[in-house]
Amino acid sequence: MDLSQKLKAFVSSEKLTDTRSPADTAGADTNAWGGRQVSNAFGSCCLIETRYVLPHQHGTSQLYDVLGCASVGLEMLLREPRAASLDLSKTVFLDTETTGLAGGTGTYAFLVGFGFFAAREFVIRQYMMRDFPEELAMLECLHEELATVQTLVTFNGRSFDWPLLRDRFLLSRVHPPPIVELHLDLLAAARRLWRHELPSCSLQTLEKTILGVRREGDVPGAEVPQRYFAYLQSGDSTLLDDVLHHNTLDILSLAALYSALSKRGTASPKSLRWSSEAEGIARLHAEAGRHMTALRYYDRAIDLAADRKTLRRLLLAISFCYKRLDRFDRAEPIWHALMDDVPVCCEELAKYYEHRTKDLARALHAAEHGLRLAERLQPQASERFRHRISRLKRSTRSGAGLPG
Repeated sequence: MDLSQKLKAFVSSEKLTDTRSPADTAGADTNAWGGRQVSNAFGSCCLIETRYVLPHQHGTSQLYDVLGCASVGLEMLLREPRAASLDLSKTVFLDTETTGLAGGTGTYAFLVGFGFFAAREFVIRQYMMRDFPEELAMLECLHEELATVQTLVTFNGRSFDWPLLRDRFLLSRVHPPPIVELHLDLLAAARRLWRHELPSCSLQTLEKTILGVRREGDVPGAEVPQRYFAYLQSGDSTLLDDVLHHNTLDILSLAALYSALSKRGTASPKSLRWSSEAEGIARLHAEAGRHMTALRYYDRAIDLAADRKTLRRLLLAISFCYKRLDRFDRAEPIWHALMDDVPVCCEELAKYYEHRTKDLARALHAAEHGLRLAERLQPQASERFRHRISRLKRSTRSGAGLPG
């Protein structure tokens, strides 16, 4: 008999003699939340299930739109080729509410919510641990839920939610952590598109600016742990009403964000309304070696740029696309325009004149200008300029030409 079977046998035998089990004391909570009690060999926990008939409006989006999304958009934004063949029927949108925000082995996930599509509905299942002894029962339910899941969609879940659940499974020693083939964390994609445009890329900020969601009377995430501990002390189930609602909104917004990102990833340059969106997509195309496509998105980003700092960053990126295309006739004017602000442009000009046009005098001038700029703006780059200047001066004095 392995450890899992021994634990099940132990808990089952304990239930025969323990008349004070959580299931007996938490029935009122289950009814208050509109949920039901689910039991297994490890005890009981609460399950609250909510169904939304499609199309369901969430902010400016309809959840039905998710089913029609081309996941190829997320494939590019997340740089994950497997996302292109994602099967939504085996995909869940996951969010947790926890006893602490820092993570670690002392933090519990007391509420775990799943959202998934079934027929013409979007279903949200929320498993609630009404007290700490119910954790094993809840983990057993979670293991069953995740057994057939291929893809997990989260927001910051790669860094927080999933590692936390994985740790709870490991510490419980009931089951090994579930294996999910593909984990898509939408925070990474959101940052690629909007980090230069928005004050933050928190889910609440994205709701207001991208999804058109307005939360009213929502409990702040930082207060969630306090609410749970207050509930444990007082037994007042209403303290968690807002927490359940908060978790529900997070999952609905996660699905809506999936749709918004998928659409942005396949959008044409002209259809984009923010410079940062066009820039983020352009950068991904450039990283993949699609420099001509990247230039079209960078041009759109330039059209939408609102400040000099953004414009400078975009022009520099464009110049490197031209460099990769061996179009130095287009890159050189950009480097000249930026050489009083950006040390790397001086470095690129020095290399261009030294190796392409064989004009050592102009290469030396660009390098010396870059050194003065680097000493003021980027001291760590100064040594590179000094080394280049020294070599150029030796070549100029000796008349030996350029190094091989």
